Amino acid sequence: MTSYDHLISRLEATAATDGPALIVDIEEPFACTLAIIEAWFGADDERQQLRMVVGDQVGVLTRDAAGALSAAEDVDMADPVFGGSQRSLVPGDPQYAWRRFRCPQPGCSAGDLYAILGTRAHLLRCPAHPSVTLVPA
Repeated sequence: MTSYDHLISRLEATAATDGPALIVDIEEPFACTLAIIEAWFGADDERQQLRMVVGDQVGVLTRDAAGALSAAEDVDMADPVFGGSQRSLVPGDPQYAWRRFRCPQPGCSAGDLYAILGTRAHLLRCPAHPSVTLVPA
């Protein structure tokens, strides 16, 4: 099971459209996605969930599930190779930044949508209108 499979298994199915959503490109390194999830929840103790679009899966990641995900990833890295670079990050690496997008359809209920900079354009689709490409907000 890959790290993205672990993430998908922790998503709760929901029809909720409240709050922002993170669109994830599963071709990106999982460390990038995990860093953004950790930053999202770490920025505000009141944040209890994050809507996510991971591949063709849409759901909600709760704070508790995110913590379990982070802990599981730490277990995967618990036996590093001497001199290995697991979980190392290059300072200022732009792939760890995200940008806000919106659906151009009037009255769309998808809310604020975020994607990691560099996400492939064909993945930037509105969860409520799958045929519509998102535009920068």
